[in-house]
Amino acid sequence: NFKATVTVDGQVHEGFGKNKPAAKTAAAEAALKYLVLTRMEESNGEKMEVEEISYCHLASFALYKLFGSWDDAEMRPSKKMPDHPEQMNPVMLLNQMYPNADYEQVCITGTPPKMTFTMKCSIDGKSYIGNGQNKKVARREAAYQACKELLGVQYP
Repeated sequence: NFKATVTVDGQVHEGFGKNKPAAKTAAAEAALKYLVLTRMEESNGEKMEVEEISYCHLASFALYKLFGSWDDAEMRPSKKMPDHPEQMNPVMLLNQMYPNADYEQVCITGTPPKMTFTMKCSIDGKSYIGNGQNKKVARREAAYQACKELLGVQYP
């Protein structure tokens, strides 16, 4: 997580996000909320001056936020398929094409040193299972399955 701060009228406003632009936007939103609320309190219900923040500005900001939320990572189309994807590590390929892929350890069977790990890769509500002698191999096997079904990539 990233943190950004902005100071308005001596007040420090903080914003947090998963990247720098998101943190800056959150800090700017906090500052805007502060400005709107203080201007409304100062006006005591009287009409605000044109150069101050108006309801029109606030509505524009709300629409901007609405349209921006539609472009969330979950709604964003995947990136362009790289040349020769079968030469890439399947975990890297999935991270590039499906940044919200989630890996989870399902179970461990056997006794040391002969253990088998089972990992699950979840993408868009579908699950892909992989088994291996360690977590890394099991994750790669799950990614192989996902790449084969979702992207049509055949690994040698």
